Amino acid sequence: MKIFRNLLHIDRSDGEADEVKMEDERRKKKKRLSPKLIIGSVADYYGFGVDELKARSRKQEIALARQIAAYLLREYLGKSYPEIGRCFGSRDHTTAMHSYRKINSLLAISQDLRLQIDEIVKIIFGDLPPVEKSDGRNRREKRKKEKRTKKVNIFRLSKPAAPEVIEREIVILSEYRDGKTLQQIGEKRGLTRERIRQIVLRAIFREMDGKKKEGFEIDSDEYLKQEKIKRYRLRPKKEKKENKKPQRWSRFYAHCRGCGTTIIPHLKRGYCEKCLNMFGKKRRNELVEKLGGKCAHCGIDRFEARSKYGRDFYITSYEDGKIILCRGCFLTHTGGKLAESRARRNGV
Repeated sequence: MKIFRNLLHIDRSDGEADEVKMEDERRKKKKRLSPKLIIGSVADYYGFGVDELKARSRKQEIALARQIAAYLLREYLGKSYPEIGRCFGSRDHTTAMHSYRKINSLLAISQDLRLQIDEIVKIIFGDLPPVEKSDGRNRREKRKKEKRTKKVNIFRLSKPAAPEVIEREIVILSEYRDGKTLQQIGEKRGLTRERIRQIVLRAIFREMDGKKKEGFEIDSDEYLKQEKIKRYRLRPKKEKKENKKPQRWSRFYAHCRGCGTTIIPHLKRGYCEKCLNMFGKKRRNELVEKLGGKCAHCGIDRFEARSKYGRDFYITSYEDGKIILCRGCFLTHTGGKLAESRARRNGV
């Protein structure tokens, strides 16, 4: 080429020569970009060895350098999270994901970290532009958008329809909006569900185009979304099935082992509250509230009774009913009777 240029007497200007030289450097740098280069550059910048970054050390300085390397691999080489994990000694992809997200969030608040990463980028890439990310989520969003666009393009109204066609579309759309299913509308007109679906969509797009011509700004995706929401609200609610199985007294027992009741609640080991002369927590709270929540003799409330005596109310039978007593009143009024009955039982 040099001989050929000399023969034609073509001389390049200094500026043009510099551009060609820079382009050659760019190509060479692009060819040698690799995960090994990025990890090595980050390790050198922070004064660590590559083996230290790949090791299982959790020291703060080494962990930060490792996370920055993972961030650069993702940001500039477009590596997937599993690939980044393999670059650091077969680590899990979730570790790489955490590293990338952490550095991304720190960049928003830390000026020093931004400067450090800019210096590392200049060392590695020079003036090369970053490679476009290959985030899986972005790819999925892109595919969804393309699909939506394709769907919209199918029903673009390129040609004006006949009046009877438009009238039929309006009638079908009104039936659809009244809550009829595609199957019901199709059976009435001898068409398939898919054909009815296409007619409904065409009618909706025709309606949108009419509103746009009137000067309204309409987002097609949002309009279709609202149409779906309205349709969902029209769906008949399913009736709850009644529990036909008879409800058992408890999980393991059909009735009380002592008295055979199924009305008084089960307490434990197949016995009801009456047989054990005890109450469960829920039942106790209900009874205390029902009986006024205060000691029948001294009138102190539940909180005071617990604070003073370190125990909840006693629930005891009294004149064909039940009363609640604090510990002091219980011992005063019933302690003597209990002692007498215990003595009689023991034959004293």
